[in-house]
Amino acid sequence: MTLRKALALAIAVPLLTVAGARCKAEPQRAAELARAEERLNLVSNPTLYLQAFAEERRDDADVVGDATISEKRIVSITVRNTSHFAVEDIDGAILWLDESEHRIGATPFVLHEPLAPDQLKRFLVADTADAGAEGGTPSARAASLRIVFDHVHAIE
Repeated sequence: MTLRKALALAIAVPLLTVAGARCKAEPQRAAELARAEERLNLVSNPTLYLQAFAEERRDDADVVGDATISEKRIVSITVRNTSHFAVEDIDGAILWLDESEHRIGATPFVLHEPLAPDQLKRFLVADTADAGAEGGTPSARAASLRIVFDHVHAIE
């Protein structure tokens, strides 16, 4: 091997090693950025990552003439955390909607227990719906409901 080839090889090996390390670091850096972005999105809009289903119960609230007016009450909600972060102190509301999807009332809730990534958990909910503009409980007049999440605390 000539001196020129030996010098070229001596210079090229460290450069290739640095370039290889940089190439290996790029996917890791991209993953860290994606994780940080997901955490920010989770905290700012938890409804994107939390899926919820309500378990309802109908109570006979009142008898008017021959008709019985039944009222929907939420017994529990089941929440699934689709993010990569555990969460706790989940604040949200069950929105009661009329036939036109307009809000007629809400039942706020706070879930204190932690929820791990990809975990499904059932929470009991106290039915303390606000009265709405028309008076009475909105659950009796609601055609549908939607569960929204306003705040979560992401756990590292």
